[in-house]
Amino acid sequence: MENPEAEPKSSAFSSWYFSTLFGLTALTALAFAFSGYGYNWGIWGLSTAFAVLRISGYMLIVFGIAGLLSLYFANRSRSRGLHLSYTLLTVLLSVTAVSIALYWQAQVNNNPFLHEVSTDTQNPPAFDAILPLRADAPNPPEFGGDAVAMLQRAAFPDLITIYLPHPKQRVYDEAVSLIGARGWDLVAGNYETGLIEATEKLPWFGFKDDVVIRLVSDNGRTVFDMRSKSRIGGTDLGVNAKRVQRFMADLKDNLAD
Repeated sequence: MENPEAEPKSSAFSSWYFSTLFGLTALTALAFAFSGYGYNWGIWGLSTAFAVLRISGYMLIVFGIAGLLSLYFANRSRSRGLHLSYTLLTVLLSVTAVSIALYWQAQVNNNPFLHEVSTDTQNPPAFDAILPLRADAPNPPEFGGDAVAMLQRAAFPDLITIYLPHPKQRVYDEAVSLIGARGWDLVAGNYETGLIEATEKLPWFGFKDDVVIRLVSDNGRTVFDMRSKSRIGGTDLGVNAKRVQRFMADLKDNLAD
């Protein structure tokens, strides 16, 4: 004999299961995103931020697997459209967060253990006006020496001094303009010394990296060197190198116009 109450109870449980799975996934994805912003906004320390990031990442993997396994039952449930929506959103949130985590892990694996780069590793541009801003930074302002230079040359052989066929004044003006266009904080600029110093605050965790540019006149052309260094962290995941590469590429393009 069929029980007329069995199907409604089963339907109620299904609705509770799919909505709860989606709700927990959404809250965990929010914690995953908020892990960095919490540190950025001074709510908690870096160790807590990484712990929240790691735990929420593992939880999202579990929820994602549960969502994939639930697709069959969602497709056969009475509230098929609603339950499939919950399940697909669960999988989407999980895959997105895990993809972000895997991307950054790949950056760790594919980049050398560096937190600074310089186009001139023998006589790197030195920070001056930025020094007080780095007073409490774990990474010292001095260049890391031969060990850093060797790792950099192996990983980023294109990071070298460039010679621009333009007068120093034009290069200086274009470099300052590019810094403003990127939203960096221009700390100091001195045309006479040829030094430009700036800071970029990264999104999410809000890490601050410092940049110093050195311009030297050379018979109508300009010798351009650039150095970028993180204030915190043993590895920058290739961020400093990409920053210098992109800045120099854009500078050349703008000067060619």
